[in-house]
Amino acid sequence: MALDGTIPSQLGNLSFLVSLDLSNNTFTGHLPDELVHLRRSKFVNLWFNKFSGHLPSGLGALGRLQQLILGNNSFTGTIPPSLFNMSKLETLILYSNILQGMIPQHIGNLRNLKILDIQHNQLTSSLPLAIFNISSLQAIAFTNNSISGSLPMDVSHRLSNLQGLYLSYNEINGKIPSSLMS
Repeated sequence: MALDGTIPSQLGNLSFLVSLDLSNNTFTGHLPDELVHLRRSKFVNLWFNKFSGHLPSGLGALGRLQQLILGNNSFTGTIPPSLFNMSKLETLILYSNILQGMIPQHIGNLRNLKILDIQHNQLTSSLPLAIFNISSLQAIAFTNNSISGSLPMDVSHRLSNLQGLYLSYNEINGKIPSSLMS
């Protein structure tokens, strides 16, 4: 719709909102902290905008959220560990931002996660082993970061639903588990 400007903090007053899709616009600025009041939300899509600043740690309070799509923006800073309090989250897309630092070990709390896409950022941690305990995962996309470490040899047994594993342009080392070849 070619909408632009900033997101007003009053958006947080829409506490009845279940779905918020502002994707493919040119919104700028920071996400208002008041988004934490959207407690009924199951779907938040802010893909392809020009948002900047840190990801609000309060987003972790959105306990009903199933999809959080914040890709193709200019978010900076680290991934707040509070995001991993969203126990119903199935899709987390932070693709193509300027996020730095580590992938928090708390990621293992997301037991319903199916899609994890944090490609094209500036993450520098080692592969968090907790990811390999999320049996619901179907896709893991870490391409183009500086993630190090190696894959567990039993990765295909731990992640029996895995359909896509994207690790190129990182600093992954070690052997490719033979179980991935079958």
